[in-house]
Amino acid sequence: MTYRRPVTLKHSPSWSSQTTEFSPASSNDHLEKQDDNESDQSHTYFSHSQQPIVAVGRNGSFKLKHQPSFSTPFATIPEQPYHAQAYRNSGAFSAANYPTRVPSTIFRTLYPLVSLARTRVDCGFTMGQLFLLVLYAVLLGYASFYRSNPFTDPVRTGWVATSQLPLVIALGTKNNVIGAMLSVSYEKINYLHRFAGRAMFFAINVHALGYIYKWLLSGTFSETAMRPSVIYGWVALVAVDMLALFSTSYMRRRFYGMFIFTHIVGVLALFVGCYLHKPSMIPYTLAAIALYSLDRLIRLFKTRLATATLAPVQGLNTTRISIPSIQGGWRAGQHVRVKVLSGAMGVFGWAETHAFTIASVAEWEGLVLMCKNSGNWTGGLMGLAGRGCGETGKMEGKVRVLVEGPYGGPGNTTFSSFSAALFIAGGSGISFALSSVSSLLALENLGRSRVKAIDLVWIVQDASSLLSLLPELEKLAQDAAGCTTLLRVELFYTRASPDSSGGYVGTPGKLPTAMRKIEGYFHPSIFITPGKPSVSRIVERAVDRAVAMGNTKNEEGGGVNKGMVVGVCGPTRLADGVVRAVDGVQWERKVGVGGVEVFEECFSM
Repeated sequence: MTYRRPVTLKHSPSWSSQTTEFSPASSNDHLEKQDDNESDQSHTYFSHSQQPIVAVGRNGSFKLKHQPSFSTPFATIPEQPYHAQAYRNSGAFSAANYPTRVPSTIFRTLYPLVSLARTRVDCGFTMGQLFLLVLYAVLLGYASFYRSNPFTDPVRTGWVATSQLPLVIALGTKNNVIGAMLSVSYEKINYLHRFAGRAMFFAINVHALGYIYKWLLSGTFSETAMRPSVIYGWVALVAVDMLALFSTSYMRRRFYGMFIFTHIVGVLALFVGCYLHKPSMIPYTLAAIALYSLDRLIRLFKTRLATATLAPVQGLNTTRISIPSIQGGWRAGQHVRVKVLSGAMGVFGWAETHAFTIASVAEWEGLVLMCKNSGNWTGGLMGLAGRGCGETGKMEGKVRVLVEGPYGGPGNTTFSSFSAALFIAGGSGISFALSSVSSLLALENLGRSRVKAIDLVWIVQDASSLLSLLPELEKLAQDAAGCTTLLRVELFYTRASPDSSGGYVGTPGKLPTAMRKIEGYFHPSIFITPGKPSVSRIVERAVDRAVAMGNTKNEEGGGVNKGMVVGVCGPTRLADGVVRAVDGVQWERKVGVGGVEVFEECFSM
């Protein structure tokens, strides 16, 4: 069951200078009623200037409330797009200026190979990534053991470990050279950093064990182990082992602060140990120090000190961080790293830095972050937010923060260059979706977005989580009503029990009391549905919608689609499901829509 079915304007009526009445029976050419059980409540459609132009009455009639300031019907706008923002500024319409899109379509003969490379072998891990790591491991194994015995010739593995030091540092920095050359953010290639670090850990321990075995056989262990150069070798060995121990998935999740601390101390100790262990290691060590220092310098220039307002969002178990003084400098989908300078965060909490996706649009409002309560640090942040009461009477707190970034984002993928967009968010991943959709609607008003159909899907566990962000979603729907972009918002809550009749029963499946009071006032483009959604059906429907749009004339004089982008942010398993759903779309349909690209914004510890 869906709690809201909209009445949507299919085509705009002809404007006149007088107030005009429409009835469902006499306006079938312009209006489509999607559900016979339409609510009795009234709804208003907005023009570009946000003034109400069409009111949907309780009896199903439609009334034109004022004459628009222009005579061009909305139905012709997709053919020759003009924009209200440009009209208000100059007094005349101006043509759109869409960004250029480079198609990512591939030859059909290569499609099975590419599809195989994108197949998930583990949560968030693809077959292509596995192949790359296997190839890397084979090369290191060949260099370490081909015609060499590690117990009689331990120096070989020592050189292999030394050669990996600059690579490990380059892959582990936030502003790394390799990521810049590949035009990807650091988190996309972090799996290479972890694998290279573990390979170095393995090589340096084999190197040490080989020498220990050799010295024990010769009876010179005590004498040789105390030489200054060997002592610095022990320092490097202990540093690498400490880094490996606290970099495990368990330690990162349970002791994130200790993970960061040991990384900083361990890397510095590793530099000292390698530099003083052997003179031949100095060039490799200096290269690693240069890469590390460059990253730290860039991070310093990308860090800003600001005052933030913290407000708890109880329904989402999330803290909203608002920083009005930072107005721009990021793209939709990017994230920043935040450090809260308050002793209330704990003994070491003030020194921790955590990454959060930006939930606001640059140059339109201040920096807004949504921080889910998922650990000690974020729990302390929510507690800090609830300590004070601001001028508005709402529970909020002020705190000084260091904001570093932005990082990540879609890179070379320009959302506004596509014809259609689908955004799927799970839980706190709605931050990414909100900023992306808001950015596209803002660009549409400026004539800089080709996107004419946007589907926003938000999946949460409990229905009460939806209530806190309904005003934001309503605002998006109203903004979309004022331009030529069609927006559809679908909200799903999964804690709902199906009954024998196919409906949903039980307390977990009911809407909250506060939401039941306003469910009749939802914007017509917002749907709230209990149960777990079918990601494949959502993707297929979005593709159908994009293909149908390509059958009509566009601004370039043909029925040519410019592709569809699918953005997903949330749990890694959700991203895996979206990728599988996109891969399941038939080749012909992908070509018909102009290609389908997937962008993932998922964080895992």
